[in-house]
Amino acid sequence: MPPSPPAPPVPVLDVVVDEVVDEVVDELVVVDELVVVPPAPPPPWLVPPVAPDDEVVQLVVAPPLPPVPLFSPLAHAPADRSASGVQSSAAPTRSAAGGGWVARSRRKDMRQFYARRRPLERRGQDRGPAPAGLRPGASRTIRRLTLDPIITASFLVSAPDQRGLVARLSGFFYELGLNILDASNHTDVHAEAGPRFFMRLVVDLGGLAAPEAARKLGGSAGRKALEASFELCAERLGATWSVGYSDVLPRMALLVTKDPTCLYDLVLRQRSGELRCEIPVVISNHAALEPVAESFRIPFVALPVTPETKREQERQVVAELRRHHIDLVVLARYMQILSDELLREVPTVINIHHGFLPAFQGAKPYHQAHARGVKLIGATAHYATKDLDQGPIIEQDVARVSHEMGPDDLVRVGRDVERVVLARAVRAHLERRVIVEGRRTMVL
Repeated sequence: MPPSPPAPPVPVLDVVVDEVVDEVVDELVVVDELVVVPPAPPPPWLVPPVAPDDEVVQLVVAPPLPPVPLFSPLAHAPADRSASGVQSSAAPTRSAAGGGWVARSRRKDMRQFYARRRPLERRGQDRGPAPAGLRPGASRTIRRLTLDPIITASFLVSAPDQRGLVARLSGFFYELGLNILDASNHTDVHAEAGPRFFMRLVVDLGGLAAPEAARKLGGSAGRKALEASFELCAERLGATWSVGYSDVLPRMALLVTKDPTCLYDLVLRQRSGELRCEIPVVISNHAALEPVAESFRIPFVALPVTPETKREQERQVVAELRRHHIDLVVLARYMQILSDELLREVPTVINIHHGFLPAFQGAKPYHQAHARGVKLIGATAHYATKDLDQGPIIEQDVARVSHEMGPDDLVRVGRDVERVVLARAVRAHLERRVIVEGRRTMVL
């Protein structure tokens, strides 16, 4: 018999494999959701550029097979290697389903490959010291990659009440060609210094790219030019104002002690996208909740405190907050009283109080409530100030109880109220809905 013709050469491609890795078997990586009919070259979008830090594997196209639909799922390799046809040799193989791509990895331990891909919250710890001249507790402006199709700016304005305020503020953005996506306002006619006007405007920044906006802003259509122009408008109204941008994620630190209720709740809400922020660190005066932070891969810092070491411990807390460039501190059942010195050195602090303020201050508030036979228990989220539990209130709620409930039942109901109230307050702050006026807040 004449000798059989030689097998056609097998094309080889180098591509980056990241999230499409389906299963690792020794040196072989089975790549899912990728089917190409050779010998046609792959489309350009199938071969992304290779970055220096990416894991590069060699993908081998299987011998010609009957045409199959592009992106048809491949069968997972079973545990039995002999049944699947997957071998430990370097030769190209195919899955039991009859085709596909098989990759040979150059990395021996793929667990290291995944360990290098840390979540965004882990990256803040290597940012280094804050830049020179940065005020204590402030953070650098770091823009984040956002998947939102629209980038917005949220303006909060407080001014003495007068005619035409809504028209003048909205007209400022109209003249620049910027679209107002959301607007809400309130006038406090009972303010001690006279009627006071409050407004929140959410503006689409897409219009800044228009030549007309650049011309009216003095030739520059950047955010600094927009803020400088709005400052002139606010001065004419006698207003105070602030602005935040949707593509700049605030960095939030959680201070805890031993109760994990609020810690779990806030982290899960942040991971699900309900709270738009980063959580780069959890700080505690005990090590009890370190496993909780580690389970979410969030750095945990334990700083024990005693009455003799309280001043030094607070200096360490401030140093950690500055090192991680924190914008917001949340006391998630942190059972320590913050000193005036610490509050002056750190950014905004939100606290959750186990009671419908002002009532049952001190230890075991629900036991006090049970002893008094209350019919309602509640929780209060407020900004922390030098006056204990007297800061501006952001959010409150209550739950009805009865005489049939014991102290443990009240604790259970109270914890549910506390975590919900704290989450509402944190979300309102992150969404820039809160305007503080003296000892009060307006949540727009």
